Amino acid sequence: MNSNLTSPGCRYASGFSLLELLVTLVVLSIGLLGLGLMQTTGMSLTKTAYARTQAMMLASDIADRVRANEASAANYVGNSVTTPTTPGCIAGTTCTGPLLAASDMADWSNRLLLELPGGAGKILDSTSAATACPGNATTTVVAGFMRVLITWNEVVAQSAATNLTGGESTGDCYQFDFVF
Repeated sequence: MNSNLTSPGCRYASGFSLLELLVTLVVLSIGLLGLGLMQTTGMSLTKTAYARTQAMMLASDIADRVRANEASAANYVGNSVTTPTTPGCIAGTTCTGPLLAASDMADWSNRLLLELPGGAGKILDSTSAATACPGNATTTVVAGFMRVLITWNEVVAQSAATNLTGGESTGDCYQFDFVF
C-alpha cells in the first residue's frame, strides 16, 4: 500500500473545501443578479427610446400636414383631442382648407392616443402663449414658425401608483419647432 495517499498532508490538499464552494456560489449569484438587472434596465431604456422615436415621428407627421395645407395653418393651432374621433375626410372624399385641417388633427390625435401611453399634443404659433417642455426654456414661437409639443406618461414601474418616466418626474415631452 502506498503510504503517500493516506498521509494527512495529501488528504487536506485534494479537492475543494465547503467554504470555497460557498464563496464561489455567492460570487456567481451576485454576477447573475447583475446580469439580470442589466437586462431589465436595457429593456426599460429600449421602451423609452421607442416612445421618444414615436413622438418624433408624430411631430414630423403633423408638421408635414401643416406644410401641405399651409393656407389653413392657423386651423391646426390647438390641443389634440383626448378621446378617439373619426376624421372628417375619408378616402375618396375631397377635403381642403379648414375641413382638411380638422381631419388631420383628428387623425393625429387618434395616433397620439394609440401610439403613446397618455399621449397628448399641442400645436402653437406666434399668437399662442409661451409654452415649452419642462426643462426647456419657455419662449414664444417666432412668426413663420410653429411648435409641436407632445407629452406622454411612460409607466416604468409595475405599480399603478408609481408613474415614472425616462428620468423625468413630470412625464416625457417632445418639442419640435418648424417653419411653415
